[in-house]
Amino acid sequence: MNYDNLDPKKIEATKRLVQGSLGQEAAKFPIMFAAALFFARPPRMGVELALNNGTISFLELEHRQIGITCFHVLEAYRQKREQDSTVDCYLGLLSLDLVPRLIDQDPELDIVTLDLSGLNLKHVSDHPQISSAFFCPAVWPCTEVQEGDFVAFGGFPRLFRVLLNFRDLVFGSFSYAGCRVASVREEHIVCQFEREDLLPPVSLISPIKALPGAGQLDLGGLSGGPVFILRQLHWEFVGIIYQYSIDYELLYIRPAKFIGTDGRINRTAM
Repeated sequence: MNYDNLDPKKIEATKRLVQGSLGQEAAKFPIMFAAALFFARPPRMGVELALNNGTISFLELEHRQIGITCFHVLEAYRQKREQDSTVDCYLGLLSLDLVPRLIDQDPELDIVTLDLSGLNLKHVSDHPQISSAFFCPAVWPCTEVQEGDFVAFGGFPRLFRVLLNFRDLVFGSFSYAGCRVASVREEHIVCQFEREDLLPPVSLISPIKALPGAGQLDLGGLSGGPVFILRQLHWEFVGIIYQYSIDYELLYIRPAKFIGTDGRINRTAM
């Protein structure tokens, strides 16, 4: 994309926003509506804990509470479970088998929707700065996102998780409030980090003091994380992250338009 065609005043205004305290608070917003989604065998002393994790996003659509994550995350859990029936799945601190809660899935779009009705998200996290809730959108799906817009995203990459001992695990969050939209296509949106212009991402409970250099930042585990855009009076849910390019530091986002208000996946939205 040629950024020379963008409004320089808009770019400078966004930079000022994200570089201030308001921008830091805005970066924490996506984490309010997400949790670490991981699965592993029950911990045993003297045995290394082998686990996989992604991120799950929480939405309330037409009074139905749903979770959204990537198909490849749920499929990895199902395969592990088939190989070992002792493998458990967790949303943060909450043990939960996702398979019976499946609403819909699409391997090509890499989306899974889950019925989380009746789930008490207060049990997901015990950290004072990470409190999970269901996001209730004012508009569904999100109004059109354009190249040059700035979005906020969040999630729980494995790079930011800490194993305290054989059974205690802490997931640090990773979120960002000023990620510029580089490309918009029918089936996906692409965003790119621009470290030289914007503040580093916000991280809570993280062992990482400085981000790895360009081409070394592995954000595996961010899949399923929510992406938002701030309109004049409200936030809108743009979609979920489904892929990340380490070499080019690109985020690939699956737009919310593929998800109906009943949680069903609609491929005809392309």
